[in-house]
Amino acid sequence: MLEFNTAFDKEILVIELEGSLDSHSAADFRAWFNEKIAAGYRAFAVDCLCLEFISSAGITALIDVQNILQNQAGKVVLFQLSGETRQLLRFLQLEKKMQIVADYDDAIAALT
Repeated sequence: MLEFNTAFDKEILVIELEGSLDSHSAADFRAWFNEKIAAGYRAFAVDCLCLEFISSAGITALIDVQNILQNQAGKVVLFQLSGETRQLLRFLQLEKKMQIVADYDDAIAALT
């Protein structure tokens, strides 16, 4: 199960992901982002500190959201990734495609 906790900071939607981003939650993840994008949001800071697990379906969902936002002049930044998640993204060579920063302040700075 994946939960979304949200807040706003300087026109940026800050999302704390809690739980697992996997084949069971990837469709909900995409739908949630599509709703926010349709509502006009273009800047997203995704806090991954409480993300317990990410599967290949979850990674695909992240890439899909990234691609949608790039096509609509939007941006997503991931921060506070676990060492394991960061290593997985590095292994898959996704660090070059996705913007990953250390913490909240860096994420807000990257989006403003």
